[in-house]
Amino acid sequence: MTQCAVVPKKADEPTTAASAHVLSPGALPDEPLFDFILIPVIKDSTPGREAKHSSSWPKGIAPEKISGRLKVVKPVLKEESVFSPDRRQQRRLLAVMVADAVGYSRLMHDDETATVAALNANKKMIMREVKVREGQVVDAPGDNLLAVFTSAVAAVSCAVALQRHMEQMNRGLTADRRMDFRVGIHLGDVVCQGSSIYGDTVNITARLQRMAEPGGIRISRAVYDQAQTVLNLRYEDMGTQPMKNLPSLRSVYRVGGWK
Repeated sequence: MTQCAVVPKKADEPTTAASAHVLSPGALPDEPLFDFILIPVIKDSTPGREAKHSSSWPKGIAPEKISGRLKVVKPVLKEESVFSPDRRQQRRLLAVMVADAVGYSRLMHDDETATVAALNANKKMIMREVKVREGQVVDAPGDNLLAVFTSAVAAVSCAVALQRHMEQMNRGLTADRRMDFRVGIHLGDVVCQGSSIYGDTVNITARLQRMAEPGGIRISRAVYDQAQTVLNLRYEDMGTQPMKNLPSLRSVYRVGGWK
């Protein structure tokens, strides 16, 4: 792990490594009390030698300027992708989540500017919730968002956070200006190639999303089996349901109890 010497730079004082506090990246301050100078520490394994200090900016630390001052932010970590870097086709067991805005066409007809602004803000929120749970957004066309997770529990947790956020955003709005999302989640084998996913799992997830009421979540039996022992929510068995263009009936569950 890269270490850095964090040196508070005072007015008219030369920058040195003297009296510096050596911190790991995770211990770097979120908000500076001074203008900070970072001097990366390069460890030398030779016995009897002290650590050297480099004048170059350390790798993995992202500088950010705020009002002309330097803010030390957390290390930039490379995100692990669920997709193969060489774009070869592969199969993965993934939890797929589809979220879709309800009544988007009507909202656009009434007020395009406000609707686009609200949709963009809500999609950014969903993307943050996906990222926090180590998921990955695959596609986000128009009023729809497709994401994948390596955990069904993480996918349900993300969907609940999404719906809680939307409930707060819609408070005080008239019914004709509310933006609600329907969410569907399924766990199954997915064909991954490049940055795209294919297969019945994706199609089943889309069908589950369409079954949900505005502000609701529908999950498959495979997701229910994983989530119900971990997440303290209400799960209502909706029985087996037919799905368009899919041959067999599927067990569907309504998720609630997060309010």
